[in-house]
Amino acid sequence: QRDNEIMFSVANNKNLKAMGWKPNFDYKKGIEELLKRL
Repeated sequence: QRDNEIMFSVANNKNLKAMGWKPNFDYKKGIEELLKRL
């Protein structure tokens, strides 16, 4: 279940990037922070 949520988030981020959205935070650090909260 947790892996599915992470993959869904990653897919969402890729879609947002494809639409021109540029994250203004460190991606890797952000994912690490999310993993800590799970």
